[in-house]
Amino acid sequence: MDGSNRLLDAAQEIQRFCDSHRWRFCFIGGLAVQHWGGARLTRDADLTIRLASPGALVVFKVFADRPQDWLDIESIIVKSGSKIDWREVRSDLATLLDLKSDRAGLVRLDGLLSRHSVG
Repeated sequence: MDGSNRLLDAAQEIQRFCDSHRWRFCFIGGLAVQHWGGARLTRDADLTIRLASPGALVVFKVFADRPQDWLDIESIIVKSGSKIDWREVRSDLATLLDLKSDRAGLVRLDGLLSRHSVG
């Protein structure tokens, strides 16, 4: 299977996941350009969700796994950590991280939660 088919398969899996949680979302970035514009190379599936809950935001930030995302995650933990269902976050996150075959984000998240005595 070539890279573009894997990307589209991953995007469809993300869409099913978001639909199953009744999250309003849309794809942005390269996939949207391919659909509405023309051919464009992309290696990821970017999406946005409307006014995400803090838990949903943590899930997508861990999945994205960029340096700024981890700073954002920590600020969400500090400000809203007690309002988040961390079992649900871990479950949802495990499903998404399996798409990347990399659960290191869960370990890193648990480290932050432990440091802040949350979750």
